[in-house]
Amino acid sequence: FIVINIYNIPLSSGENNSYSKDELEEVTLNQKIDLVNLHKAIDKSSNIKINYNNYKSIVVTFWATWCPSCKSENKVFNEVTKKYKDILILGVCMDREKDALDNYLKTNKLLFNTFNVTKEISTLFDDIVAVPTHFIINNTDGSYLKKLGLLKENELIDLVK
Repeated sequence: FIVINIYNIPLSSGENNSYSKDELEEVTLNQKIDLVNLHKAIDKSSNIKINYNNYKSIVVTFWATWCPSCKSENKVFNEVTKKYKDILILGVCMDREKDALDNYLKTNKLLFNTFNVTKEISTLFDDIVAVPTHFIINNTDGSYLKKLGLLKENELIDLVK
């Protein structure tokens, strides 16, 4: 068997990656997630208490320590965490080895909360087929959109808006 890892290959050639209004309408999903269950799952999975009232958006990013695109995105998420205090970024590590995240954190500083995938989180987000996968969630009404692949800072901010 031959497996080709195409989801880590950037598909743009350095062009402006901002979304137009029409493109945003195409990627926006008219789906909602139960915010109470989401908050409970995050609290239980991350072992920290978060004041969700401080955030207008929650970005849940599913990633892996071996994924080149994910490693690149971690730098973007660090910058967004520093600049935008109303966006909560949560990294969910999908590695099978539970110590992979701890080993990664020994040499890589992450400014956003990151934890290993748990049953509570996987129950809410059961359709993860590739990493990185992102859920950009409106923390007011639970509406969200899903985005696969590498995100740049301007793309993430456009999606949050």
